[in-house]
Amino acid sequence: MTQSLFSVLCAIFMLFSSVFGCSQEGILPTGLPNEKEPPAVEGTVYTRVDGVQNSVFYIAEPDIAQCSTVSASSFGISENSEDNYGAFREALAYCRENPPNQIDNNKSAAIIHQKQIG
Repeated sequence: MTQSLFSVLCAIFMLFSSVFGCSQEGILPTGLPNEKEPPAVEGTVYTRVDGVQNSVFYIAEPDIAQCSTVSASSFGISENSEDNYGAFREALAYCRENPPNQIDNNKSAAIIHQKQIG
C-alpha cells in the first residue's frame, strides 16, 4: 500500500515538474578522495580507480604471483566428506597466519555444509 502511494506521488510530481518546467539538478559531491599511489608493499598490488570528478583512490589486493599454494586436501577437505567445515576453517586459519597464500581445492567440488558459528 505504501509503495503504491509513493509511486503515485512520484508520478504526480514528475508530471507537474515537466509541465511547469521545474527540475532539480543533481547534487555533486565535494571533498572526494584524491589519494597518491601508496608505497610498494611486498605481496600487495594496488589497483588505481578513477572516480567521479577526477577523484582517485587505490584498492589493495594480494599479489597472486607471489602467493604460495596450499592444497585443500592437506587439511582434510574432500568432496567425499559429509562436512568440510572444520577443515576449511583450519585452511583459512593457516592462510591468515602465513600470508600470502591461496587455497587450491584440487578442482574438486568440495562442499562446505552450512553450520552456525558459535
